[in-house]
Amino acid sequence: MNKKIEVISTDSYILQSSMYDGLYIVKKIREHRILLTSLKGQLLTLVDESVNNGPGYIRCKSLPQLDNNTAPDSWQLANSFLLIPGYEEIDLKKSEMFESNSIIQIKSFPGRMKRLIAQRLKKDDCLFLRPLEEPLHNLAKAISQRDFESAEIPVTRIAGYGYWEFSAGDASLCGMLLTSRCFALGGRLGPKWIPRLSVEIKRFLSRAGAYGRYWINYALSGRMTDKQQEFFKALAGDGNRVSEEVIENICNNDEINGIAFLAGVNIVLEMIQDGFFGR
Repeated sequence: MNKKIEVISTDSYILQSSMYDGLYIVKKIREHRILLTSLKGQLLTLVDESVNNGPGYIRCKSLPQLDNNTAPDSWQLANSFLLIPGYEEIDLKKSEMFESNSIIQIKSFPGRMKRLIAQRLKKDDCLFLRPLEEPLHNLAKAISQRDFESAEIPVTRIAGYGYWEFSAGDASLCGMLLTSRCFALGGRLGPKWIPRLSVEIKRFLSRAGAYGRYWINYALSGRMTDKQQEFFKALAGDGNRVSEEVIENICNNDEINGIAFLAGVNIVLEMIQDGFFGR
């Protein structure tokens, strides 16, 4: 008799995009997650209930137990049904839906949150970000001034920089992209800035780490985790929520390399504060 898996929630984008349908192979197994990749290049992530919702995530009560008899290349997603070798098929439509593609508008500059973020990034656990400070500043400045040739050097220094699976450089680019998107939706940024930044990052996407490329593509599409959504909603409210707690939640989130992500957020806030993005 096949075993059962209880699914708690599913990223609704998985069911909305036909790109997710197809055969999958097990790429990596972690303590709280199983990473699957398809022939189409999609990443599908099964996580247990200890992990929060995120783009491409299927959140389960507990993860399937894999052994030597579990075929690593016979997993399939088809018509909203997930097929795992040795388990009953799972109808993902019956689970709770998580909207990874959230529309969050930041209309006013979050001065209080900006100060708290800057203070947090001065702590000792952020020292590993020092080599990224200059290229992040140079990238934001070059794009805002339409100096595309000058943008190439900082992007190549940022993408893929770091030693973890989700590198600090890739995480900071995600922070820049998602922050810029929220301000653009709120009418705070010029309409051409996001396309400029996106084009430059796409040009050098191959320099990013394999895992980082997935997350950069999520950010390019405006997709984020529930914790990131909580963070940007706090930015939009600037102090209407418990700001310090929200910032610390991001910093403690190794899944998105939270401290490096926050550095990307901060550089965009600094450029807005300095008036670069009104052009």
